[in-house]
Amino acid sequence: MDRYVIDDVRRSDAEDICRIYNHYVENSVVTFELKPVDVRTMEERLDAIAAEGHPCFVCRDEGRAVGFLWLHRWNWREAYEATAEVTVYVAHGMDGRGIGSALMERLMVHARESGLHVLVSCITLPNEASVALHRKFGFVKVSHFNEVGRKFGGWHDVCHMQLVMEDSDML
Repeated sequence: MDRYVIDDVRRSDAEDICRIYNHYVENSVVTFELKPVDVRTMEERLDAIAAEGHPCFVCRDEGRAVGFLWLHRWNWREAYEATAEVTVYVAHGMDGRGIGSALMERLMVHARESGLHVLVSCITLPNEASVALHRKFGFVKVSHFNEVGRKFGGWHDVCHMQLVMEDSDML
């Protein structure tokens, strides 16, 4: 992992983030987005995340983003302010190199420092890599919804995984 750098997102990362994300939009069911996202739309999403006070991190390899992770509101009601949803993607062909783990490690530092109490992740199934990544960091499966998303002519399940931060002071 010495060659990788985990950093806060910059507006100039939107193009790389689109490249990473759009591969999954066009070639997989891990996102239920059906059309590729343009750079402007991704910039707007990054701005919305920042406006919520949540971070977006990128993993860089020689200055180019090869993975990203962001948090966003899990629910708009005030009582949920100590809960955030995790989104993490690694560039196609870069899996198995520790990029997802490095991003999640940075997330754990942020979550503890910011007083988040619960992290939630919604995962399309099957997706053993994502489930394993989340389990590695202590997430547990808390729900399973059958056939809730339709993409590429088929119905797909999703699960939610959750991590309750043990040292949260938000109780």
